[in-house]
Amino acid sequence: MKKPLLSILMITYNHESYIEQAIKGVFSQKVNFPVEFVISNDCSTDKTHQKIEEILKDSPENFTIKYYNHTENLGMMENFIFSLKQCHGKYIALCEGDDYWIDNEKLKKQLYFLESNPDFSLCFSNSIIVTELDVPTQLDLVKLESKEYFESDLFSSWLIPTASTLFINRFNEEDYKILKDARVFFGDIIVFLILANKGRLFGMKDYTSAYR
Repeated sequence: MKKPLLSILMITYNHESYIEQAIKGVFSQKVNFPVEFVISNDCSTDKTHQKIEEILKDSPENFTIKYYNHTENLGMMENFIFSLKQCHGKYIALCEGDDYWIDNEKLKKQLYFLESNPDFSLCFSNSIIVTELDVPTQLDLVKLESKEYFESDLFSSWLIPTASTLFINRFNEEDYKILKDARVFFGDIIVFLILANKGRLFGMKDYTSAYR
């Protein structure tokens, strides 16, 4: 199989109630290019592993599945860094095991933008908020417009819903060193700041993901 144009990174821990919806949201994407799907289960103590194995039996033809079921708990950041290093696509999309995608053209739209605008390193979009019982709320994480955003915007508010992102895969050892810093708790924010130093940032008004 060809080298993937895109890698999808999903970390999970004790998400047995949500992981099926998360993976099916990935599988629903309308893509006509090679996709690498990296799932890293951080030694869940519930039935997350069994759920994943069952769902992966029906993966799309153009998806290469890389499933890691850790026998020891790494912790969220170590699991994320491990997963990041397994991604070989030109681009990476994030979706944690308790979130999911609601737009089956999410990847296609964001990929088209980044391929057409190589000076941008990150594309993200709006996200709905749902309850643990999957009931949509009237709340928005943020209210994004379709426009360029700047590094300074990242410090003013929680701007980027993690499951809405697609970004370039250009991480180096210095970046991993920053992510491994013991003071880093919210790794996604640090990833976005790293990306802001590798290119420009674009937000889309589309709602492409759900945050639980």
